[in-house]
Amino acid sequence: MQSYYGDEWDSLNNPFLFASGFSAAIEVFIGKILPICFAEKKFTEHYMKELIILPTDKRILQSEVKGLSGEAAKEKIKDRIQEFLQSSDTSEDDFEI
Repeated sequence: MQSYYGDEWDSLNNPFLFASGFSAAIEVFIGKILPICFAEKKFTEHYMKELIILPTDKRILQSEVKGLSGEAAKEKIKDRIQEFLQSSDTSEDDFEI
């Protein structure tokens, strides 16, 4: 995600600097991105960046979740991340843990 934010990564409007954004990113990474990487046998940074296309003008902002509870903010950020996740036939339900 950091590569999509560039110089704005350290901005207080970056939701991934807060617990809700960090948790949302980890959940998407574990639940969506890793299963796709496993299915494709590709775990490179380059491949993972191809899985999420986040245009600069569509960045997720902390201001979008300000005032929400931590859990509600996490879910909103998670939903927003998944909007930019490139589709795959593999989901977390395809794996037995």
